[in-house]
Amino acid sequence: MADFTFEEQANHEKRFALFHQQKIAPILESLEAQRLALKEKARKRAVIVGTITLVLALLALNVHPFFPIFPLLFGSAFTFVTYDTMGDKFRTSLTEKIAPLLCKFLGQTQYQRHPEPDFLPIDQLQQLSLLPNNGRYTLKEAVHGTWRDVSFRLLDAHFFTTERDYNDKQRRTTIFSGIVIEVDCPVHMPIIVFLPDFGNLMNRVFKWAGRNALPAHKLAFPDSDLESIYEVYTDDVEQAQKLLKPEFGNKLLRFSKQFQGRNRTLRAAFKGQKFYMAISLPHDFLNLNAYHDSLENFDGRLRAALSDLTIPRKIIDQLID
Repeated sequence: MADFTFEEQANHEKRFALFHQQKIAPILESLEAQRLALKEKARKRAVIVGTITLVLALLALNVHPFFPIFPLLFGSAFTFVTYDTMGDKFRTSLTEKIAPLLCKFLGQTQYQRHPEPDFLPIDQLQQLSLLPNNGRYTLKEAVHGTWRDVSFRLLDAHFFTTERDYNDKQRRTTIFSGIVIEVDCPVHMPIIVFLPDFGNLMNRVFKWAGRNALPAHKLAFPDSDLESIYEVYTDDVEQAQKLLKPEFGNKLLRFSKQFQGRNRTLRAAFKGQKFYMAISLPHDFLNLNAYHDSLENFDGRLRAALSDLTIPRKIIDQLID
C-alpha cells in the first residue's frame, strides 16, 4: 500500500502532518496514478517513434551512409519534447492543486498561479536598480498575505537576455532569477536604496548610469564595516538617518546569507510605506515538480515549498524584532 505521510521537523510545520493526511495525501494518491499513466503514455509514444525512426534510418542508409543521422536526430528530439511536455503538464496540475493547500495551512496567505502585471511595480523597481533594466522578464507565481498584522507580497520573477552566437543560434542568459518581496512599513520612509558596493570607479560609473533614477544623495552607514559592502542612496539624508536603525545593515547581510545561500549582497529599497527586497534564490521557488519520482517521496518537496512560503514571515519577524 502506498505510504503518503509527512514527518514534522521545523516550527512552521507543526500540525502539518494531520493536515497532510486529511487534505494532501488523498490528492497525492490520485496524482500518482495520473503520473504513472502519463509516463506509460510517454513510453508507448517513444516505442512507436523509435520504431518509425529505425525504419527510416535503415531506408536512408541505402541512399547514403550519412543520411540516417537525420531521422535519428528527429526521432530523439520528438521523444524528448513529448516527455518534457508531459512533465510540464503534470507539474502544472500538481502545483495548482497543492500550492493553494499549503497557503491554506499557513493561514492569511493566498497563492496566485498567474499574477497580474501590476502585482508589484516592476518599472519602479527597475528604476531603483533592484531589478535589471535590460532584457526581458517573465513573472511566474505570486503569494500575498499578512503576518503579525503586516501585509506582504511575493513575486517569482525571472529576467533574461537573448542574443545570437556566431552560428546564428539564439542564446538565452539569465540575469536575475528569484523572488521580489514587498513588505508594508508602519511609517512613511524616504527613498533609500541599498546596492552592492562595486568599488570606487565602478560605483561612479553605476551612479552616472542611474543618475536619472537613483536618489541624489549618498548615505553613510552608521556601521563603517558595511561601507565596503553597500552603497546607499537616498532622497532625504536627514530623514533617512533619523529613521534607519544602525543595525539594519546587518539584517540585510543576514537575509542574504539566509536566503541566497552564498555571500552576496541582496538589493533592497524603502519607498513610502513599502520595503522591497530582490532575493536571488539558489533554487527554483516553490518547486513542486515530481514527475520523475514517486509521490510517496514528495515530503522533501513539500518541506522546501513550505519553507519558501514562509520567507516573507521570516523577514517580517526579523524586521520587527
